[in-house]
Amino acid sequence: MIKARSYTKEISQVSLTIQALKGIVWSGFSQFVGLVLQVVIGAILARLLLPEDFGLIGMVTVFSGIVGLFRELRFGAAIIQKKDVTEEHFSSIF
Repeated sequence: MIKARSYTKEISQVSLTIQALKGIVWSGFSQFVGLVLQVVIGAILARLLLPEDFGLIGMVTVFSGIVGLFRELRFGAAIIQKKDVTEEHFSSIF
């Protein structure tokens, strides 16, 4: 009986490892596709827009990137760990 439980535990551990690896691959693929799309869209906009307009788009992109960095600081994880969450907390991070 002990061997059966040990075998089941090993199978579930392998399954969990496979799922984690699949998640990492899909996440990497998603990041790669997003980067490629960003480069392609930038090239198309560079051809279509005037230099002044493209420069404005560049400035907005930098600003939105900085805002995205703050979003990535995982304020959502902090909210999950907070015991008494108010509506004001939710509105400030989303």
